[in-house]
Amino acid sequence: MRWSIILVVSGSFLLGLICSAPAAKVLPRALGPGSGIQAYEISGPLLGGHIGYLDTGRLQLENIKWRIRPWMLLRARFSADVEAASPGGAKLAGRVNKGLGSTTLLTDLRLSTSVDALKPLLRLPFVPITGQISAEFESLRLQGRVPVAAKGQLRLGNAQWALSRPPADLGDFAADIQTQDQVIISTFQDQAAKLAVNGELRLEPDGAYALNAKLKARADTPAAVNNNLKTLGRTDREGWYSLKYSGQLPQ
Repeated sequence: MRWSIILVVSGSFLLGLICSAPAAKVLPRALGPGSGIQAYEISGPLLGGHIGYLDTGRLQLENIKWRIRPWMLLRARFSADVEAASPGGAKLAGRVNKGLGSTTLLTDLRLSTSVDALKPLLRLPFVPITGQISAEFESLRLQGRVPVAAKGQLRLGNAQWALSRPPADLGDFAADIQTQDQVIISTFQDQAAKLAVNGELRLEPDGAYALNAKLKARADTPAAVNNNLKTLGRTDREGWYSLKYSGQLPQ
């Protein structure tokens, strides 16, 4: 009994020393030159600090703030509340949870960004839609960099058709995201927008995705959008155009 108390006290003391260490000295050594990650303007203790700019090669973040939950380290798990932004104007906040494996769990995740900011990150093909994206995830599980489970909602607001001059207003759209049989399914629809949309996006555990959607013009659909819809081919009996696309997320 006495030895267990001594171990707990000693572990807590060491944990306190680690968490109070200057982040500017610990993080560069922890990342190492072989990680390909560069961090600048590091300040504060390791328990809760700040990074002015972080470059991973494919993703750049700035004004990163974190607060580690130290008691989780005693269970060999890392958990921290994180806030960050991107040079393109994206903002995110949530809790990062990670064990000894390659799986990362994000909870209470909130993200706001633009369609244009996501294109290079996800290596998306040309998308003729612009707008602001907001997302709220109860949970998002990653295996490496690939999402393998998710539950949340996503909204596209102030959407515009970028191929017309000036861009034509489309309205707002929404999607519910859930996981079924290890497949992430995003079911989306318009919210009384100027373009009728419904369908789903499926993401497999290996990063392969498939979009299966239907679009239909409404009475107030901008003429430029209506004309572009006709390039999708024939409509079905109810006037819907079919849109299908598949690809692979970068690993």
